[in-house]
Amino acid sequence: MDDHFARGEQFFQVDDLLRARREFQSIMALQPDHMGAKTYLNRIDERFQSLTESFYAMAVQSFAAQDFVQAGELADKVLSLTPDHPEARELKARVEEVQKKYQEAAETQRITEIIRPLAESGGNFSNKNAMRKPW
Repeated sequence: MDDHFARGEQFFQVDDLLRARREFQSIMALQPDHMGAKTYLNRIDERFQSLTESFYAMAVQSFAAQDFVQAGELADKVLSLTPDHPEARELKARVEEVQKKYQEAAETQRITEIIRPLAESGGNFSNKNAMRKPW
């Protein structure tokens, strides 16, 4: 148990919170009233909450700045820390919707650029061989 605690402390000190949490949870599984492990788990939960709030605020700012890739990545970080975060789920859905609309608009633009020269020529084919009878 001392090994778990020492490793948990080391991971906590280098901000490897997931690995620290696993070590302290291992202690709690063996000794549910271990105060040191409980204290660290509470500190880790507080840190996760703080990170979640920071990542979410940055995701909202990125969305407002129309940096949808960054907004999506930050929303994913929030959801990796707090999978049931409703606002992050909603933001992620909005990001995906906007990205889909951008892709559709880009495809429409690409098609328009292909068709425009044909439409502007009025269907007037200047290639005389194309109009020749094959016999």
